[in-house]
Amino acid sequence: MADISFAEFDHVTGKVFHHLLASFPVPVTLNAHSVGLQATYEAASGWDGSGHVPASPDEIHFDSCVHWLAGEGYIRTSSSTIASFEGTVLTLRGLNVVSGVPSSLTAEHYRKD
Repeated sequence: MADISFAEFDHVTGKVFHHLLASFPVPVTLNAHSVGLQATYEAASGWDGSGHVPASPDEIHFDSCVHWLAGEGYIRTSSSTIASFEGTVLTLRGLNVVSGVPSSLTAEHYRKD
């Protein structure tokens, strides 16, 4: 069971990190559709309730993964609704995971020979 959950988490997390690294350091709107997952919200004006389309399984899983990544400090968001996160950017911790940090964020960059 954990292998399946980890594989699904790895899939979503890889897509999220790739998307955010491509836009770094500019904060972006991050949603299931922007990382290539099935999104039902595009065909609807809202979420569960009268006259609204419920979130897809991809969106529900995406939402959980992104909330976890933010809670653990890998990404930062300014606001969120179901499966949509505004002002999302990689943190220093997230950069260390996906690519390392820019040289301008190291002491060596500023040391004179």
